[in-house]
Amino acid sequence: MTKPSLLPVVGALLCFATTLSAQIIWKFPDADALTNGVFYHDAPTLELRFTVIGITSDQTDEVEVLVDGKPYRDGRKMDPVSLRGQTVTRTILTPAGSATLQVRWGRHESSVLRLNPAEPAVAASEEKPRLHIATFGIRWSNLDYTSKDAFDLKTAFEQQSGPSADLPFSSVHDFSPEGDSLTTTDILSRLDAFSVNSHQGLHPHGPDDLTILFFSSHGYYSGRDFYIQATDFEIVSPRTTSVSYRQIIDLLRPVPGRKIIFVDACRTPNPNLPNRSLAELDAFLDESVRSVDDLILMASTQTGTPSWEASIWENGAFTRSLLNGLQGAANADADPRISMSEIWSYVQRSVPELLTDLPPELEATQTPVLIHPRPLDARPVFHPK
Repeated sequence: MTKPSLLPVVGALLCFATTLSAQIIWKFPDADALTNGVFYHDAPTLELRFTVIGITSDQTDEVEVLVDGKPYRDGRKMDPVSLRGQTVTRTILTPAGSATLQVRWGRHESSVLRLNPAEPAVAASEEKPRLHIATFGIRWSNLDYTSKDAFDLKTAFEQQSGPSADLPFSSVHDFSPEGDSLTTTDILSRLDAFSVNSHQGLHPHGPDDLTILFFSSHGYYSGRDFYIQATDFEIVSPRTTSVSYRQIIDLLRPVPGRKIIFVDACRTPNPNLPNRSLAELDAFLDESVRSVDDLILMASTQTGTPSWEASIWENGAFTRSLLNGLQGAANADADPRISMSEIWSYVQRSVPELLTDLPPELEATQTPVLIHPRPLDARPVFHPK
C-alpha cells in the first residue's frame, strides 16, 4: 500500500474544526444504533469501547463504567487516561441477568446500553446464517491506516446479528488477532486455528454460514503467487516472512459455507525475486480461487499496481470504499440490506473516484479486482444502521 503526502488537503479540512462540549460516544456496542439500545451478550466478559469528543486538550480523569447506575468494581482501579482523540477500552465481567450500562467521565455520561444475557430464539423457518470473521491489520512505519482498516471493518460487522429480520446473521463470531504487530507465524497460526475451529470449535461453521477474512498491509508478487508482508518481513528471505495468497486459500479450503477474502495491499513486483508475466500470475490466482467451492476474492488493485491510503480517508482507498458501500452507498434496490453483488458494483467504481482526492502529480490509479467461481448472488451480507 502507498501513502501520499496530503498536507494541503489536510490543512483545508482543518479549517472547519469547531469546539464542542464533551460528549461520550459508544463505539462498541453502539447503544445509539441498536434497537432500543439492547445488546445481547452471553460471554463471560464484555469489552466496551467508547470515545470522548469535544475535548480541546489532553484532559484526563477517572473513567467509570456504571452497571444499573452504580460504579462497576472488580478490585482493579481504573486509572485516569488521556481521552482526546482516543478510543478507550474497558473490559468488564458480564453482569448476571439483564442490566443497564453507561460510561461516566467527570460530569458526562454516555447513553444507556441495555444488556440482555441471551438473544431471543429465531424460529426454525426464519433461521439465519452465522458470520465468522477475522481481520488482520499489519503495522508498518510507513503506513498509517492498516490497523484502522482492520478495526473499522470488524467493528462494522460486529453488530450485524440479532432477531430483527433486517439483520443478515443470527450471530457474529470474531476470530481476529489482538494487536497489529503480526509475524508470519502469528498470521498462519491464527488462520490454521480458524480452519480447525470451523469444524471442531465452539462455533462450528454451517453450510449456509459466511466466513470473512480481511488483510491490510504491504503486498507484492513473486514467482506464481502474491504475498502479504508480515511485520517480520526481511528482504533477504521474503517468501518465508510473508503469507501467500495460496496459503490463505488452502487454509480456507475445508471451511464450510460461503467464504470471502478482502485484501487491501499492493500487488507490485518484488524486484529482488524472479517473476512471471502478469497474465500467468492472474491465471494462477484465478485457478486457485476457483478450486475452492463458494470462495470470493476481492483485491484492492490489479496485478502490477499499488494500492493507496491517505489521511483524507483515514483508511486505504479500497477499505474506505468498502465501508461506504456497506453503510448504504452500495444499495441499488428497494431492499435496504447490502449484497456482495451490490458491494462489488459500488467498489469498482468508487475506488477510482476516491483517488481524484489525491494530488494530480501523483498520477494515482487503482482498479479493484474480483475473482469468484460462480455468479454473485443477492444474499445480504450487511444492513446499514
